[in-house]
Amino acid sequence: MGRGSIGFGIVRSLDVVRGRLCLSELCGILSDALGTLVIPYHPDSYAGLVGACERGDLGLAWLPPALAVKLADARRASVLALPVRQGSVSYQSALIARVTGPASIDDLKGTRAAWVDQDSSSGYIMPRLFLEASKLDVARLFGAERFVRTHGAVVAAVASGQADVGATYCATTNGASSSSRRPASEVHGPWTSALGANIAPTLAVLATTGAIPNDAIVVSNDLPAEVRGSVLRWLMSPHVGRSQVLCRELFDADVFRVASESHFAPLRRMLATARVPRGRA
Repeated sequence: MGRGSIGFGIVRSLDVVRGRLCLSELCGILSDALGTLVIPYHPDSYAGLVGACERGDLGLAWLPPALAVKLADARRASVLALPVRQGSVSYQSALIARVTGPASIDDLKGTRAAWVDQDSSSGYIMPRLFLEASKLDVARLFGAERFVRTHGAVVAAVASGQADVGATYCATTNGASSSSRRPASEVHGPWTSALGANIAPTLAVLATTGAIPNDAIVVSNDLPAEVRGSVLRWLMSPHVGRSQVLCRELFDADVFRVASESHFAPLRRMLATARVPRGRA
């Protein structure tokens, strides 16, 4: 961060170009509201975003829950607020397949899997933990596995037949995990919005994990308390006009809620026992 400025970093995985434009515009609005220059930072990966947070280059960042926990545990940042989506501050991971593909998680032996990356909570960590809890040998389950970097790419890989199964995010229903197969059109996920509704009829949701905290706005512990307070007040204020449009576009949220430590406790416990790397969502 430069003197008198605040860096705000995000990684937008569905439409990178539009994400950068929206972040730049939002930073202009936030600069006016805070009376401090807010500089947009949009790296290509979460590793780059976390590295900038760890170096102290950013004052604010929008991070998946596992990475938010990682920075908080390292005392580099604190979770400031969570976006509220469809009335909830949590979501789930979904294992998806084509409607003509595997009928259940019991049919995944030897299939080709598409993951977001090894740091993704909904796109790798949580679904693998779910499969392990379902008594499946995840280390030997798949015939091939590859990382495709974004949630949109996972959906596209499965829909096109390049992968037999993939993991991405979906809206929380009752918060409990489920192994019942459902048409993807009945579940709100990336296939119902940015990727086009025409993809949904070709997909099925094989299973969903338990609730995962929504990706969080984190604030550097190096920022003065009065600045952190100003940012929180702005986030918690009703967003109207262009500010509301940009918050919907970037965070899929109209409102934010103050985060509590207890909200992340189940995720912390799961990460502590995981046999996969910590990461993002």
